[in-house]
Amino acid sequence: MKLKMVLGVVGSLLLGCGDDAGSGGSGATATGGGGDGSGASGSTGGSGGGTGAAGAEGGGGAGGAAGCLELDGAPITLTAPDLCVVASYQAPGLELLSYGATPSWGRHGGPLTFVGDSMGISRARWSLRGGVLSADALDLAVADLPGDAFWGSQLNDLTAFGLEISVAAWSGQDFFNVGELVLANEAGNGQTNGTLATGAFGLAVIGNRILYTGLSTANGKPNAIAGLYAADVDGTGLEFESSELLDAFGLATGPVAVDAAGNAFAIMTDYETGSQELRGYDAASVAPGQSGATLGTTLATLEGYGDAMAVVAAEADLPGLVAFQPNAASGEHLDVVLQRFSADGATVAASGEPATLLTLTTPDTNVTLMTDDQNRLWVGLSESGTATFFVLDRP
Repeated sequence: MKLKMVLGVVGSLLLGCGDDAGSGGSGATATGGGGDGSGASGSTGGSGGGTGAAGAEGGGGAGGAAGCLELDGAPITLTAPDLCVVASYQAPGLELLSYGATPSWGRHGGPLTFVGDSMGISRARWSLRGGVLSADALDLAVADLPGDAFWGSQLNDLTAFGLEISVAAWSGQDFFNVGELVLANEAGNGQTNGTLATGAFGLAVIGNRILYTGLSTANGKPNAIAGLYAADVDGTGLEFESSELLDAFGLATGPVAVDAAGNAFAIMTDYETGSQELRGYDAASVAPGQSGATLGTTLATLEGYGDAMAVVAAEADLPGLVAFQPNAASGEHLDVVLQRFSADGATVAASGEPATLLTLTTPDTNVTLMTDDQNRLWVGLSESGTATFFVLDRP
């Protein structure tokens, strides 16, 4: 068992080192389960709140059928017919790192990004001004961070209680025993508070609940059980009132996303088999305040690992869409995968096999994914210090 745990650490470190940013998931041996949950933004951005500020103006591309645009000059092509490009925006000065730096949809109605170090985080809220996305930046100090702290994949907004609270996660090299969920209050003096939660990586938020992949509950004892966890924030916005393990599976942590209907999705990696499993959770089983373990439904099993995932909620008779970019074991970024699903209010189920959503015309192109408050998918690419977001909607 001790050898397996050591291999888990090495395996997840290798995942992090496969790309530049080095903030890969954390490894563990998974047994058992338990918990409660519900969330919304994370890798999807979910229901970020407000009308999309970035949606005020359109952008680039030659006209396509039914108002769709072309991906002219982009290193990707749109393969699946479920979505089409309806707008594009540039963000000068934003570089989307190749691993662990996925934008989320912020409560201001635009992309939310951050950069973390051993002093704290620098967050940026991007809004459309003069036809391009520009940032309002804020530095938030975080106390008592170790020198080897590395931050997780996203900063996410909480919209509960009318507070201006955001959450991020960090781990150390000894991620079986150190790491925190960090709550930050942007109002007033920018107060932050870190709570022990080892190995936390993927995050998603709905209301006052944070869903995360990690190795322990918030404020709990380190247990090295990999899985999907939930932590409910109290009315102050800076403390947790409860935290539980929802579903134990996999050996290394991956992304989490929630759709606009509150259904949750999580990916965990098995580094021993070189595969990753996508599970779905119906909204009722992971709702804020819901207590007790829940077993997710396996929607797909894919090779490799990855950090970019977003979900377009089902609409009328149209299936929901999980978009995910896997990485090969070598670290190479692969084509963006689409998994269609159905959700009837009681269960989430796969609709068919995984298909290709976006084909990389330039090999090893890193793609970021999020959904906005209009249930549209934002695909992010960066080159020469400028990020470009392509907005995809139902045709």
